[in-house]
Amino acid sequence: MLQAQLKAKFSLVALLVATSMLAACGDSTTNIVEKEPIAVDDDHDDDHDHDHDEISSAGRLVISAKDSNLVSVYELEDGSLLDTFAVADTPSALAASAGKRYALVVQRTTDRVEFVDGGLFQEDHVDHLHPYQQAPALSSFVLSDSRPTHITSTDSQTAVFFDGDAASSTPAAVAVITDADITTDSNGYPVLNYSIHMHGAAQARGEYLISTLRDADSATTLPDKVALYHGHDDHFDEELI
Repeated sequence: MLQAQLKAKFSLVALLVATSMLAACGDSTTNIVEKEPIAVDDDHDDDHDHDHDEISSAGRLVISAKDSNLVSVYELEDGSLLDTFAVADTPSALAASAGKRYALVVQRTTDRVEFVDGGLFQEDHVDHLHPYQQAPALSSFVLSDSRPTHITSTDSQTAVFFDGDAASSTPAAVAVITDADITTDSNGYPVLNYSIHMHGAAQARGEYLISTLRDADSATTLPDKVALYHGHDDHFDEELI
């Protein structure tokens, strides 16, 4: 039963992210992720205006400028620049949120993750999914914790792993968020707080979180175990190592 609850799910995405990623081990690579655009559901008949029931965009590309705090959003179809945003510091990585509406702008060395709204998304209107195509925007939602590094997403949740810092004795942590948390600027998302720093990673699976563990006496910052945690409101409890 637990295995079924933890089964991974995948979905089509609309937001395209180009990222120059600075990995914690020091290597620098460039990754461009391209997926299918949002499928628009027009099989409904109601009284509201349907002029905006179609997304004309083939997708949007989010790019961070080298050695700069500027992040730009381009229209994929014609390559036009839609907007440029100044974040707090030079990004170390970009990633797509679970719902693919937002780009996570990771600033590892200054302990910060900001979010750019790509402007393409759907809302559940009970009998249909209503598509929206809006101008990109810099979100007010921000994650602030020590050394955000690894980002993993399912079709509904994003886990942000904060490595912590040995020099300041700051422990690691994991924040699990949804696109709804970002949209509403919520602070009610669950966080797993460790007692020690580590270069780890985690994956969210509904109420559960699979995350790494490191022995406090280990000579390396790398973890040596994986544990299962169960979410309870704003925190996680360990279930199984």
